[in-house]
Amino acid sequence: MREYIIKKLGGFASVNDAIDSIKDKETDEQRRILTLAVSDLYNVVSADDLLRKTNEGMKFGDREITPEEYRAISQTAQGFMKSTLFKVVDKDIRHLSNQSLHASKTVLQIAGSEMMQFVWEQLVKRLKGLSV
Repeated sequence: MREYIIKKLGGFASVNDAIDSIKDKETDEQRRILTLAVSDLYNVVSADDLLRKTNEGMKFGDREITPEEYRAISQTAQGFMKSTLFKVVDKDIRHLSNQSLHASKTVLQIAGSEMMQFVWEQLVKRLKGLSV
């Protein structure tokens, strides 16, 4: 009786019922459902969570960003990249990555060093993009 009521109300009586329902969805809808399903288990951040340009303007997550807020973000990014703190951290990270690379004894350690450098370069690229 419980299963009948759940299905009648549009729910899923089992995990298998839910999976079968997801299989019939479009790919984008499948991704959205699966992202929601695992978001509590993993650090899931999608493109919709990032600061992005839309037809209506700028958005950060679900929130509209005003032109004044965006200017403030841009000015903060510019200021940070010109700061001594940024220059110190930039050199420190590049040095640590290089030092780690030279001390690497396995392919995994080399990959970790390269990944550290890659992540830093992506962060710098994002800051530069926000600075314009």
